[in-house]
Order: sequence, then structure tokens, then C-alpha cells
Amino acid sequence: MDGYGVFEDASATAPLSVHRYGDGRGSFALIVSGELDFTNCGRLRDAVLGILDDADCHHLDVDLRALRFIDSSGVNVLIAGMRRADQRQVGYRVRDSVGIVHRVLEIVGVDKALDPPADRTG
Repeated sequence: MDGYGVFEDASATAPLSVHRYGDGRGSFALIVSGELDFTNCGRLRDAVLGILDDADCHHLDVDLRALRFIDSSGVNVLIAGMRRADQRQVGYRVRDSVGIVHRVLEIVGVDKALDPPADRTG
């Protein structure tokens, strides 16, 4: 405990789930839920880059609808995925961000780059 209240363990990892799906034809999806921050962003980075580096990958959707929080480390993972997809010339879309997650992506200025309006489907 410090002078301002209860001190929480800084080594604790935020809750994060990453579920991977593929259609067998080169399209993949990651469903991300929980909280994405510096304590766990390596898990998503490994998943995103691992899929994008697969020679069979033609497209990756990263679905954030169940993500409740993101910090700059998480944003950097999403941008790293976009860059890798550009290098490999494969499709990449970060979609369905809501609430504070969408607001953070807007403030940082990457919301439209990660999910271009022309690529959105209803």
C-alpha cells in the first residue's frame, strides 16, 4: 500500500481471449475479447503475425466487438498487422470496435486506416 491507496501487482496480466478461425481457403478471423494492453499484447501480436506470415493467408479480419479496453501497445499491434499485411499484399481489416476501444482508435487517428469505409460490410 502506498500513500494513495491499495497498490496492485504490476505484474498481473489483463484478461484477454483470442480465438482463431479459418475457412480453409485462406481467409482467417481473430475474435478478440477482454482487455488489450502492455501486459498481454504479445499474445495478439503472435496470433496476427503468425496468420499473416502463413503462405496460405489471403485475408485476416480482427474482430474487436468484445474488446473492452485497449492501450497504445494494443494499437501498435493492430498497426503492425496492417503493415505486415501490406508487405505481403494480403487483406487485413480490424472491425467492429465499439465504445472506448473505438474512441481510442479514433483519437489516435487509425480507425479509418484499420477499417476503411469502402471495405465495410453491413
